[in-house]
Amino acid sequence: DMDKISDLLIDDETCTRTDNFLTNTDMNKVTEIMEQDVNPNRVIIDCTNNEGVAEFYEEWLSKGINIISPSPNAAAGDLTRFKSICEAQALSGANWQYESSVGSALPIITTIRDLYETGDTIYRIQGCVSGTMAFIL
Repeated sequence: DMDKISDLLIDDETCTRTDNFLTNTDMNKVTEIMEQDVNPNRVIIDCTNNEGVAEFYEEWLSKGINIISPSPNAAAGDLTRFKSICEAQALSGANWQYESSVGSALPIITTIRDLYETGDTIYRIQGCVSGTMAFIL
């Protein structure tokens, strides 16, 4: 509900329109609003690269809120947090869709998972996974 966006901002005299939205957003309030939504297909799309947002993944998934994110913070961060997030996902049945692109923006994680789940055996993955890194080297 777009009318509730202003409710997500923390009341603070120092906050201005030019401030970073995320630093002035009450993520607990976001969670509360999402939890109260009666829509069975609640989704948070996290397009940030923020550790603070990643800290909410376990809670969101445990409440049945689906997450879509290209952010590496939760998937490639602290292993204990990653395992807790995966456990919350498994227990709630919520979806956590994460994908980063490598190799000229190819969605490699989904491709490898699909091959593995359909019975293919992957013996080797070879290629230039970063055009920028190849240029630097």
